[in-house]
Amino acid sequence: MSSQVIGTKIKIRLSWKLFGVMMLNAILIVGVMVVIANLLVSREFQGYIKANDLERFEIVKESLQEYYSMNGNWDGLISGPGSLGVILNRSMMMDRQYRQPAIQSPRRRNYLKQRFFFPRERGRKRERPFSVPPPFPDSSSLNLLPNAPKGPGDYFMQRVVVFDNNKNLLMGRLQSHPPEFMEELFHQGSLLGRIGLYPPEMLPHPRDELFLKTKSTIFWVLAIMMGLMATIISLGLSWYLLKPVKKLTEGTQALARREFEARVEIESRDELGQLAEDFNHMAETLESFENQRRQWISDISHELGTPLSVLRGEIEAIQDGVREMTPERLESLHDEVMQLNRIVEDLKLINRAEAGALELRKEEFSAVELLSRTASSFQTRFETHQIQVTRDFGQTLDIMIQADPDRIRQVFENLMENVIRHGDGPAILSLSARKANSQLELSLCDNGPGVDPKMLPHLFDRFFRADESRSRVSGGSGLGLAICKNLVEAHGGQIEAQENRPRGLCIRLTLPLIQKEAS
Repeated sequence: MSSQVIGTKIKIRLSWKLFGVMMLNAILIVGVMVVIANLLVSREFQGYIKANDLERFEIVKESLQEYYSMNGNWDGLISGPGSLGVILNRSMMMDRQYRQPAIQSPRRRNYLKQRFFFPRERGRKRERPFSVPPPFPDSSSLNLLPNAPKGPGDYFMQRVVVFDNNKNLLMGRLQSHPPEFMEELFHQGSLLGRIGLYPPEMLPHPRDELFLKTKSTIFWVLAIMMGLMATIISLGLSWYLLKPVKKLTEGTQALARREFEARVEIESRDELGQLAEDFNHMAETLESFENQRRQWISDISHELGTPLSVLRGEIEAIQDGVREMTPERLESLHDEVMQLNRIVEDLKLINRAEAGALELRKEEFSAVELLSRTASSFQTRFETHQIQVTRDFGQTLDIMIQADPDRIRQVFENLMENVIRHGDGPAILSLSARKANSQLELSLCDNGPGVDPKMLPHLFDRFFRADESRSRVSGGSGLGLAICKNLVEAHGGQIEAQENRPRGLCIRLTLPLIQKEAS
């Protein structure tokens, strides 16, 4: 026994899908922007610290060279390791961006030089003019060598190493990797030693780390705010963009309920507006088809019901003995049966033509000559109805087409039959032909009563009668012109009705020429 698992799919509305896509894009864009901004700011900040270190490194280098020029040796550095940090820290405060307003005067600068550069002043105890911040990080945590500067100074000084000209370490702490910067110390052209600076293992000051953390926090707070704004905007946009889709959905549901008069209001000129316009065109076409279907059913019922009613009445009258069975009665019944048969055959012909199943026996012949012969066969009927026929064929009699001559003759006969039915003599029927590019154009124009211009587009519809007051006998079944249209289109041609000024109707049909005639 096999078991069948029925899975249910979760239905997610298009608005939520669109909202999710926009939100995903917004989150990705904002996230990438925040990450890139963090990376760029961190890199630039590291570059700023590196540039700052390089500038301070140059100051330290100049300070050491000045110290040597004043003392003539490094004894003060070796005997008092902590003095280097004090000297260098004070010297940096006298240079460019490290200056403070209180020490920019020449008198203050001379005081600092005498206070921190001359050895004779070193043993004398004085109050410091300003406090020195403690080193960062703590020197004990870095395991400094005994000759590293201690006490006053900062984390920058703990990365400085000084060598004499014999490459002996005078101060600082050696690390496993080489210094990031290494430059030589000179005095009056003589090499004194070298000074190096290791890269920082951490940010120089807690404020720097706090700055980066604050910057990162601000970026992520902005990202959250932008995400909330993107959420609100995405919800609004998804509702606005899908509003026409909702109207189209409602219109489609109306068409499914056979409410073909439903239309969608066009509010934009974009793809959705074009879709709404196409929907309205489709609804109009369906409404037209529905009206034609209803009219078709009504016409079929009328056209078939009339001869059937006549037959039924005649037969019942004979059965009841009201009327005798005479040859005239049988002829009348036969005419009604033949009328029914013609309507049925015409309907079958139209259906086969529309379905593309019409069998055509094509051959080469002159359509203009066939038109002239068909008009000649109607000559007696034309004279009876006082219709004069004129011909203007020019040099088109020898132009050949490839078509079914019987079907083309049927078209000509239906058109001439239509002229006889609706033409009030005396009248003139003008037959003309001309070659237009790769097609043969044939025209049948009369100066009869004509047709209302509003009815011209419907002239080739099934069961259409321009004059509803005409009976089935005088006005025909209303299928003649519909048959003409389907037969002409089955041969790749076209047929249309136009006004014939000042009065009358003109039927023009075009048929494709064979290749040698078209060239």
